[in-house]
Amino acid sequence: SIELKKLREKSALTCAQVGQALDWSGSKVNRMETGSGRVQPSDVDALCRFYDTSDELREFLKSLAREAKTRGWWQVHGAGVPEWFNIYIGLEQDASTLRQYQCEVLPGLMQTEAYARELHTTGAHMSAEDIDRAVRVRLERQEMLTRPDAPEAWFVVNEGAVRNVIGDREVMREQLERILETTELPSVTLQVLPFDSGTYPATGSFTMLGFPAPEDPDLVYRDGITDAVYLEGEHHVREYTRAFDGLRAAALSPQPSAVRPARPVRREGVLEVTTAAPTDRVLVWHTSSYSNGAGGECVECAITSTHAHVRDTKTVDGPVVTVEGSAWGVFLRALKSG
Repeated sequence: SIELKKLREKSALTCAQVGQALDWSGSKVNRMETGSGRVQPSDVDALCRFYDTSDELREFLKSLAREAKTRGWWQVHGAGVPEWFNIYIGLEQDASTLRQYQCEVLPGLMQTEAYARELHTTGAHMSAEDIDRAVRVRLERQEMLTRPDAPEAWFVVNEGAVRNVIGDREVMREQLERILETTELPSVTLQVLPFDSGTYPATGSFTMLGFPAPEDPDLVYRDGITDAVYLEGEHHVREYTRAFDGLRAAALSPQPSAVRPARPVRREGVLEVTTAAPTDRVLVWHTSSYSNGAGGECVECAITSTHAHVRDTKTVDGPVVTVEGSAWGVFLRALKSG
């Protein structure tokens, strides 16, 4: 991996430029250089031919690729981490931003040992030893949120994931208290998407990762029971970013009080989601496509499920004009038709 990076730097090229030349993504080149994924001999051969190395060096590096195994800290746990999940953990550890929507379970980076163990035990055909390994990896992953260079992590969690009792009520009480503790970290933001949020733009859980190097594009990660999908194209990232912004707009404001102790008579001490008025929902602002590109009469818009909000970009603390969604639709159609 180090040698591949040296060859690229010697050629004065970025990961994105090398990827484009070989019809790869720039992030694939970066993963090969950083050891975040398995380096295939065929990929090494393609890179060496592109860099015009000697036959001896090319064969030597290919032999290393055949023998090498990616050995991140998480991989010492063997079957506790599926092969298809190894790449994600490596990417997660390198990320500078993390945006995640969870609709069924609470985020892995916030789970307690008991909660994680219940998830791995139920329906999983794993030995007790492998379950122990899987839980240990999940807990070790969480340390990234407390590092000095912790990624900016933004989580949107469906209310169903908060209310669903995993294990028993004591497990859930401990779990939701852990969430409250995690949201106190300066790099972590959490929003709850309530049942009454209306229609929202998502069809399942997903994670978006961003990286510090400009040549490494954002990517989208979605996993299943036996495999995972990585989406790196500009179109995919743009559409998932739009969906995540829509989820943030529909969710409750990012504040710890979104999860609080319930009344003992109703829920026997389990934590539950608060209700909130639509005004408590965070507004995600976008510069209007009809604004003056030179910064003259520039406005920003924030759209929720029921209203449209407009403000002057130059005075973001100034007044906000709020209109009903139907009226905003009529205005836009009139504007576009001239």
